[in-house]
Amino acid sequence: MKFCTTLIAVRDMERSLRFYRNLFGQEVTQDLGWNKTLTCGLTLQEHFDELAGFPAETMKYQPNTMELYFETETFDEFLTLLLILGSCNLYLYCVSLVYHLQEFGLGCCGTAH
Repeated sequence: MKFCTTLIAVRDMERSLRFYRNLFGQEVTQDLGWNKTLTCGLTLQEHFDELAGFPAETMKYQPNTMELYFETETFDEFLTLLLILGSCNLYLYCVSLVYHLQEFGLGCCGTAH
């Protein structure tokens, strides 16, 4: 058995695609309608409740129930982009840092949701 992808159930595919495109430079590599795979291998799934066959009211959409890690050579530029595009009023999604930025042996890392 091998790992294939991480799937995130989303309520609004277009909003989710804007988020991953604008902040992380991701593009759709496979488009199956309600299911789209991005260049990093992440898969977004709309209408997951219908696909899985359980009531929509049992879905729990929460922005901080998992972490995704991206790498960049230009972290300061990304942080500026995050602060600009993450503005709640500008692009219809809010991004906030969960942890303060911290330098680790492998570089600078932070987690956003």
